[in-house]
Amino acid sequence: IYQKCCTLGLQIEWSKSQTLPFGHAKAVKNLQINKTPIPSKNNCKNLGIQFDKNLTFASHVQYIKDKTSKKLNALRYMSAIGISSNTLKLFYQAAIRSVIEYGSPCFHFLSPSLMQKLQTIQNNALRTICRAPKSCNINLLHLETDTVTIKTRFQTQLLNYIAQVFQHDNHPLTPSLPGACFYVCNDVMTSKWNVSSCRGHSKLSFAFFKSQNG
Repeated sequence: IYQKCCTLGLQIEWSKSQTLPFGHAKAVKNLQINKTPIPSKNNCKNLGIQFDKNLTFASHVQYIKDKTSKKLNALRYMSAIGISSNTLKLFYQAAIRSVIEYGSPCFHFLSPSLMQKLQTIQNNALRTICRAPKSCNINLLHLETDTVTIKTRFQTQLLNYIAQVFQHDNHPLTPSLPGACFYVCNDVMTSKWNVSSCRGHSKLSFAFFKSQNG
């Protein structure tokens, strides 16, 4: 890895590097690169996504909740001072939904309980936008604001990403797409996802490295 990075002109920030064993894989002991020990951890943040060893993304969902909490409060304040619903919706899309959706192709197969936590963030925002009480049916608020559920947004973004990959014959993900498309299309049609089918191929150890050059 060190030699490959040198060939590409990249300089690794060793102090920010760590390994993360996925699935039932054991942590790599005494891993050193350029005589620098690389620690092993159960959670790792890479490019803004919180990975955990079982790929549940529970830590990332909690990260999203914490990051959007203050923005939801700002949305409530804007609603209280009389900002129009259209402006509130634009603020939600730019400041809150963008945080929820960032990197969603990585974790679109969330468990129902974790997906519901993200949906709750949107539900609270829609009630604030429409100035509706908690007793109001959330499906009506989705219709009123012309908004789809978080799960539907995740599925749409994943399909769009796969379509973009298909446009490039030499894309590194192209060999894996036939099987991936089967699972994605099955998920969209049946609203079910076999998480074990995705996690079963992750019994490897990977190392995440932070590059000083971005």
